[in-house]
Amino acid sequence: MNKKDLGNRMAKIRLAKGESARSVSLTLGKGVNYIVQAENGRVLPPLDVLEEFCEYFGVPLAVLVDPNFKCPERYMLMSKELDTLSEEDFNNLLSIARALNKNKK
Repeated sequence: MNKKDLGNRMAKIRLAKGESARSVSLTLGKGVNYIVQAENGRVLPPLDVLEEFCEYFGVPLAVLVDPNFKCPERYMLMSKELDTLSEEDFNNLLSIARALNKNKK
């Protein structure tokens, strides 16, 4: 994955969570300009910074770095909703998702 794609994913995740670049910069101990440059693909954050970013937003590192992971913003929206479901509702939703994916094959 290139710097631009990685930065786009970082920005999408940050915006989906409603966070400012400033709040992320304070959490990661980096300047706001650094966060903006990373999101614009001008700098490539080291792995430890990417891990901290993911930990802060509660997402797996794959959301950022795996090119097969298609929609980080959709993941964020679903993740937020899944946290509020009962176990029964979660299992029902999981069954629906599996059935939809099975029909694609």
